Amino acid sequence: MHKNAKACSTVVEQADAHRVSLVGTYYRRLADDSQATAIQIRKRGKWCTIGKLVVAHPLNERVFGTPYRNRQSVQCVSIPPFVLDYLRQLGVRSWVVRDDREGRCYILPLDQVKRIGWLRRSEGKPEWFVPLDKFEEIDWQDWPYVEKFVRLEDAPLEEVKQLCLNLEA
Repeated sequence: MHKNAKACSTVVEQADAHRVSLVGTYYRRLADDSQATAIQIRKRGKWCTIGKLVVAHPLNERVFGTPYRNRQSVQCVSIPPFVLDYLRQLGVRSWVVRDDREGRCYILPLDQVKRIGWLRRSEGKPEWFVPLDKFEEIDWQDWPYVEKFVRLEDAPLEEVKQLCLNLEA
């Protein structure tokens, strides 16, 4: 872990509740399988992993991966706007949904989410909902087990970047 990562996490976590909490690693240090990171947000009052920032194989591209294991049928998937913005700022271009039960994978370019999805409230907060049939089915994608995570809350990412840059100075 970078020497300032802990300090950055502490500052961000002490800030008001509308900031991003960085836990375990900097968001800028994601590069390969060794930097795979789970993305967590608050749902129903607790932290919930909604996806993973991983390099999918054989696609060999860094994607936002959402695996589903224990659901009978996935018809629609969702992503909060602030998570979508965060992923785009990191340069992530694709969202891969993996249905582990059926052994199928689907992909959607992130730049299509706002065009084909709809924005509605979920637990009082906006989320983009996209029907799974709007995704393209692709070959099975594998990604590494993820131990690191980043916790996001609805806030301008620029404020958090500034906090971290101030610590590095």
